[in-house]
Amino acid sequence: MKTILFSIICILLLISLPVLSNAQQPMERQKVSVWLPDNVKIDGNSTKWDNHFKAYNHSTELYYTIANDDKDFYLIIHVAKNRIIEKVVEGGISLMIDTKDKLNEKRSKIILFPVLPLNIAKTAIIAAGKSLTGKSWDTNTDTDISSSFKSNEKNQIVATTKANQIFTENLKQIKVTGLEGVHDTLVNVNPRDIYFKTLPLRFHQFQLIPINNIENIKAAISFDNRGELTYELKMPLKLILNEKTKADKLFYRVTINGRGLDSRPGNVFSINPPGTMPRMKNIDMETSTDFSGEYTLAKAP
Repeated sequence: MKTILFSIICILLLISLPVLSNAQQPMERQKVSVWLPDNVKIDGNSTKWDNHFKAYNHSTELYYTIANDDKDFYLIIHVAKNRIIEKVVEGGISLMIDTKDKLNEKRSKIILFPVLPLNIAKTAIIAAGKSLTGKSWDTNTDTDISSSFKSNEKNQIVATTKANQIFTENLKQIKVTGLEGVHDTLVNVNPRDIYFKTLPLRFHQFQLIPINNIENIKAAISFDNRGELTYELKMPLKLILNEKTKADKLFYRVTINGRGLDSRPGNVFSINPPGTMPRMKNIDMETSTDFSGEYTLAKAP
């Protein structure tokens, strides 16, 4: 009898193991509210969350967590795959957010970051030890452009330091639209300038604000010592909610912009092998991917 009872218990434990395992996996969309810990520094470092995230979205291949306190909305995104890292650095991530479930580009708030000229984006990717897909900034080759980086822990730390230094020196602005009262504060930026033309979404009516801005919107990206990329954004809730809005739920869309959006130079090209129809190479890199969800604001613990 004891043998039979022991066998039944073992079987039940084996059946429950996958359930327990799955319970530890991030969900496709974040379903829980998270109160933002005090004094979270926006530096592109995910260790403050112990590298544990509330969701993993398969369509964009991003880990992410949304949080808030009584003053700020917060989003952290972590990217492990090299191709997605390349796409993020070159095309940027757009967060669209609103209190209405029907998000609208003409009405909703949009924050685009990172914002890097294409040559700087590619330089940072190579410095981090990544390979580039497609054409480089200044050559016509259509093969992968790899750095001379040889993967080991010591080299990765050196590469990470160099790439993050490039980010620090060149990430000088955030692009926003739909935020009431926010206006361009960058001077001497002309849409006809080569610099402006190489920024992502150059044809959209975005405002360019400095990374250290009076609106107190904070954003950062950084490579960690594994060569993975973390994005952070924090913005005052008052920019999303106005005095007339008492909503406790926000709707959002996170988009990884296609790196060739607006035909930025040096990215989009087609190949046409003999006897085949023309097609675009690296189509996954050139087109945008996104996911949407809703988030209920957390209450103070």
